[in-house]
Amino acid sequence: FRDNDTINEGSGIAVGALAIAGDVHDFEVSGNTFDDPDTGGVETGGNQGNNLYPRHGVIAGNDFLDSGYDNGTAGVYLQASRDILIEHNYFRGNGNSINLQTEPPCGVTSPVITGNVVVRNNVMVNPRHHQVVMGAFAGSNVCPPLGYLPVDNVYVTNNTLYRTGAGSLPSIYMPANGANTITGDSRILDNIIVTDGRSIDL
Repeated sequence: FRDNDTINEGSGIAVGALAIAGDVHDFEVSGNTFDDPDTGGVETGGNQGNNLYPRHGVIAGNDFLDSGYDNGTAGVYLQASRDILIEHNYFRGNGNSINLQTEPPCGVTSPVITGNVVVRNNVMVNPRHHQVVMGAFAGSNVCPPLGYLPVDNVYVTNNTLYRTGAGSLPSIYMPANGANTITGDSRILDNIIVTDGRSIDL
C-alpha cells in the first residue's frame, strides 16, 4: 500500500482508514498520507481463535495527520501482530501516535501477543493523548479466561516525541491494567522527549 492519500475517512470509533486483518504476511505500508481519518490511520488485527494474524510488516515513511479523535484511536494501532517495523513516519495531532496493545478476545485460551515490534526514527508531535501506548489492553472485550495481557519484545528507540495534547499526560504510557508484567525484553532508549508533563508512566 504505497503513495496513497486518505482524507476524512469515516467517523466514530471503528477500524482505521487502512485495516490489515487476518493471516497477512510480508506487507508494506509506505509513503502514504492519512489526513484526518476520525477512526485512526493503520490498524492491524487477527482472528486470534485460529492463530491468524499479521506478521513481518513494515510501516514506513507515512504522514499521519489528525488520525483518531480520542484515547482509543491512533495513527498506528497494532492489536494482534508480530514482527513489525514502524520507522521514519511523521505523526501530528493524533488521538495517540502509536498504540501497541494485546486484545485477547473472550474465550480464547492462546491469544496472539503483540510483540517483536521496533518503533524507530519517527517524529511524533502534539497527540491529543499519548505518543506511544504499549501494554495491556483495557477495553470492554477483555474477559475470562485470560483477562489482561501485555505486549512483549517492543523497542522504542531514536524517536522524537514533542509534547502531548494535555500537559499532564505522559508521552510514553505503559499500562499494566491488571496484567502481571510487561513481558519479554521491551526497551525504551535513545529518544528525544520534549514534554510539559510526565515523560514516561509505567
